Amino acid sequence: MIDHREIVSLLGLKKASMNRYTSWLKASCPSGLHIDKNPSFGINLKDRYCFCFSCGFSMSLMQLIVHLTGMNEMDAAIWLFENDDAEFIEEEKPPVPLDDVSRWCREYTPYWEQRGISRDSILRYRLGYSPEMDRAVVPVFDNNVLVGWTARTLTDGVEPKWLHAPFMDRRHLLFGLDQAISRAGSFLIVCEAPLDAIFVDSYGYSAIAIFGAVINQEQADLIRTSGFNRILLALDPDMGGQRGTERALKYLLPYMDVGVMPLLSDDLAAITKEEFMWGLSNVIPAMVWENPFKEKS
Repeated sequence: MIDHREIVSLLGLKKASMNRYTSWLKASCPSGLHIDKNPSFGINLKDRYCFCFSCGFSMSLMQLIVHLTGMNEMDAAIWLFENDDAEFIEEEKPPVPLDDVSRWCREYTPYWEQRGISRDSILRYRLGYSPEMDRAVVPVFDNNVLVGWTARTLTDGVEPKWLHAPFMDRRHLLFGLDQAISRAGSFLIVCEAPLDAIFVDSYGYSAIAIFGAVINQEQADLIRTSGFNRILLALDPDMGGQRGTERALKYLLPYMDVGVMPLLSDDLAAITKEEFMWGLSNVIPAMVWENPFKEKS
């Protein structure tokens, strides 16, 4: 496998970090399509492909090298061959056992209440704290089975702000689906981040998160079979979120009643309840919604 430091140096990637448990290199998206405040671009160094979970930008590693460096495909292929060190092995730590996550769910931190999350939602989502990481922990369940976690640092200046369980494949999950089904609302609100969904739940509405702006076919199928007849898309109003909204409509609109909820901020978890209710009162029917970032022909 290629040493991630060679790739970072060659491509000039920003905010790059290597996941020590997998073959994924994480960095700010180099597509130029959006401002990637929290790095959402990944390069799988083993399988040699790249994908941005925010804007959907994707290509092979060789294509990325050509795109960012100006090399032709032959030179890029030669560079990959010469830098593929099968003997390069980085020291790894075993993934955090799920037993530890269960223990974290019983640990208290005032962070959740300070953020304005209701006590009921704290209990519903089993929000907790990891003393080892000094992070507020959100456990992730699938069909009521614990499958992973995501955690926010409580220390200023520590990156990444949000850390995800390395063994958790977010592409096949909908955060909060179990809680949303149990609430049995008349519609389901689709958000980007777990914290967004928790805030919406705190306001009394069924919500799930897709772990980013880009929904995939498997996630769309889970939404379609969730039992909800009406879906409200509440993705961020930035370019990545609006492209994600466009993609979600292609997956869902042929099968469901879908609306787009306008947001006043690109952080759903930071807006007031009044601002949230304004968005809920001004839902745009999918048939008339237009992507504001799409070039007019």
